[in-house]
Amino acid sequence: QSVNDPKFQDMFEIPYADFRNLKNFYFWPVLGNHDYPDDEEDFIRDINAQINYSLKSPLWRMPYSYYSMPKLPSWLHIFLFDTELLIDDAGNSNISGDPKQEEVARKYLCNPKRKGWKLAMGHHPFLTFGPRGTTYAPRNKNDMDAMAKFIHPILKDCKVDIYFSGHDHVQEHISTPHFELIVQGGGSEANSLWKTNEPPLYFSSLFQTTDSYSKKYVKGKELGFSIIKASKHKIEVNFFKVPKDGSNFSNTYTYKKDLN
Repeated sequence: QSVNDPKFQDMFEIPYADFRNLKNFYFWPVLGNHDYPDDEEDFIRDINAQINYSLKSPLWRMPYSYYSMPKLPSWLHIFLFDTELLIDDAGNSNISGDPKQEEVARKYLCNPKRKGWKLAMGHHPFLTFGPRGTTYAPRNKNDMDAMAKFIHPILKDCKVDIYFSGHDHVQEHISTPHFELIVQGGGSEANSLWKTNEPPLYFSSLFQTTDSYSKKYVKGKELGFSIIKASKHKIEVNFFKVPKDGSNFSNTYTYKKDLN
């Protein structure tokens, strides 16, 4: 509720205290559905508290609810979406919850001067084989349709290489004709994958043909995290699982790009 809210200590500063010893290491947060209370005045207060916390914490960097990451190498470009604001009640509409954000994202990602890797991040995925990729709850369908309508065209038109998300508490790498999808929600909770027929998985119209996607890595019921390593000509996406006896490397995917 404010920059002095004890949640900042309990959920961020204390768990990640060791990172203060690293030089030039920062957290760049992405807002999700739990950052938005039902009352509009409350969510404006809560979001502003998180933005303003950037002025108080040596680790936390959040210039706005959506933003492009500054001070990156000339070959790396990252845009962080506020997907909750974009998809809010927008699944059955042709107007997103935040047209201005669409404009800013497209202007940044589609700029022809931005050569090299283009990465985008947001809380909600386009496609997931976890419980939030089903029609079990009407909200899931709304979220997926809105993502397909308002964010997918930006990523496709701007030739984004990889889109990273969370929301569903599973770990996934799904390949589409236009970009790679990484879902990493296994950091604090591990959900089961839904069976394909109970309840039925929901695919937005963008993913209805059998050749529109391929599952490269799909894991449920497993705590874990991902590390992405980027260099001028190569990006590695590494998945790790966290069993009871410690962290184990699980899988990696490599993408290469000729920037000469």
